[in-house]
Amino acid sequence: MLMAYLKGRPGDCSRYAQMIDAAHDNGFASVTIVDADDPGTPARHCSTRDSVRFAQQQLTLLTSWPEEATESAAAAKARDLAVQLAAAQGLEIDALAIHDTQVDVAFTNARYRTEPEAYGRLARVLMATMPPEVETFRIISLAQGVPTRELVLPRSSLERTISDEGGGSEILADAQTGETSVAPSRVSRPLVRYPVYDWSIRPVYNQSFFDPNRPYLYQLLAAFGGGVNFTPQLRLEGELQANIASDFGELLPSDSLLPHVRSDQDLYYKYGRNGIAELQGSYTATAAPGVYALARGGILESMFAGAGGEVLWRPDTERWALGATLYEVWQRGFDRLFDLQPYHVLTGHVSLYYQSPWYGLDLQVDAGRYLAGDTGATFTISRRFQTGVEIGAFATFTNVSSSQFGEGAFDKGFIIRIPMDFMVPLDSQSEFDMNLRPVTRDGGQMLQPEQLLYDELRRTDYGELLDNADEIVHP
Repeated sequence: MLMAYLKGRPGDCSRYAQMIDAAHDNGFASVTIVDADDPGTPARHCSTRDSVRFAQQQLTLLTSWPEEATESAAAAKARDLAVQLAAAQGLEIDALAIHDTQVDVAFTNARYRTEPEAYGRLARVLMATMPPEVETFRIISLAQGVPTRELVLPRSSLERTISDEGGGSEILADAQTGETSVAPSRVSRPLVRYPVYDWSIRPVYNQSFFDPNRPYLYQLLAAFGGGVNFTPQLRLEGELQANIASDFGELLPSDSLLPHVRSDQDLYYKYGRNGIAELQGSYTATAAPGVYALARGGILESMFAGAGGEVLWRPDTERWALGATLYEVWQRGFDRLFDLQPYHVLTGHVSLYYQSPWYGLDLQVDAGRYLAGDTGATFTISRRFQTGVEIGAFATFTNVSSSQFGEGAFDKGFIIRIPMDFMVPLDSQSEFDMNLRPVTRDGGQMLQPEQLLYDELRRTDYGELLDNADEIVHP
């Protein structure tokens, strides 16, 4: 048995259950709590069952905020100051509620590449603004408008770890985390007014290798994007592209024996060098903790329009995820405006992802039906470095023979992703993304962007939390 002398009223055993967890590795099965200021106060005996109850309490949010609840002037002031300071850090607080010794916060990170860095910055905002009696920070990450991961941080543990210059493993030992489906509306009244608008200007770089005329061709475009969120989950967005410089005019016409789903680049360049890259509506939802869904329709990419959806399952405390996509799409006109061509296809894949703990290696397998109607699988392996730079390779094998596929025999290439915050001294989630194919043919081709849900939610998954936990303490 472990005996602990604490200042102040012992309170409920569940408040000290983490002490049992920490001591249990040393053979302790229970702890006795005694008030050091008043030894006459009856001692409290806490067993490991209290530790289990504490863990359950930590991962159970209020199912709804009470309509009749009134907010004190001090709580309202603390909330408003937290929202203001978080905004200065580039974090948007969507909901916040103070309940005695606990604060529940739902927020969106639109600036930092890793979610643990956002956790660390938001935790410091809460330490600076919340009343001293608030001991528990319950933080819900939102991505694509839906709740993803919940992280429960004991304030005293975080302050101690920061003061002692500890690491992420120490704070995670005292924290609780898990996938969640609790919406911000169940935390507090909404703090963000919709609709919300955004816009961007970015460069787009395309390339072509080993064309018989020239071994390397390039295209540089300026992309003007914008969108509106009518609700956190319902979004309309589009992007216009304008050609800046290119030598794609030297591409030879396609001689492919398969439907020309990608090989007509010369025609898209000739008639649509300036055009609509995308114009689509989407709705994202979470069906259960760790289960996400996306429906979208419209102009999906430069060469195809249509409608469909995706689902993604991320089991809690696991480094793997399972996804599926299904779309009915039509080939777009070469001018990249609103007309469609007769060719259409039902395409979709089942995808397995694994974010390994070894050397930043990630594995991915996509199996299903491609744009040309061929079926098979794509295998991808990549490595992500501490800088965020990711380098990898992929290969696709389908039921198309080498002679039908044409030059190159099968689809293959390299992946290069360089985060903007690696190249410029600014915090950003943007990245320079290239898939380098030696030859672009029609076999083994997917819709772009590939597997949107996994990529968009990746920064909140369990593997990312473990790999970047130090940034909670040292953002």
